Amino acid sequence: MPKISCSVVSCSYNQGNICSASILNIVGAKANITEETSCSTYINKEKISNAVDDKVKTGETEAVLCEVETCIYHVRSHCSLADGIEVSNLGEAETYRDTDCLSFERRSE
Repeated sequence: MPKISCSVVSCSYNQGNICSASILNIVGAKANITEETSCSTYINKEKISNAVDDKVKTGETEAVLCEVETCIYHVRSHCSLADGIEVSNLGEAETYRDTDCLSFERRSE
C-alpha cells in the first residue's frame, strides 16, 4: 500500500506528514464535497495518555477503508486510489470530524 500523506499535525498517527496507522478509515457516506468526509482513524495526540501514544508505531498503512459511497474511488468499502491519498484539515483538528480526505472526488450520477 502506498504511504498516505497527512498534514493533520495534531494526529498521533502523523509521523513526518505520513500516516502511520495500519488501517485508515475514511467516513462520510453521502458526501458531496471534501469537507463532508473525515478520517475516523484520527486520534488527537494531546488528548491521549503517554502510555497509549507509545503504542503508536511508525509504519506503512496496510488498508484504506472507505465508507464514502459517493466517491469515485469507493469500491467494496475500500479506497481504490493507488497513489496520492491525502488527509488534511482546515484550522485546528480536535476530533476526527475536523479532518478531510482531500482525495475525495464525487461520483457523477
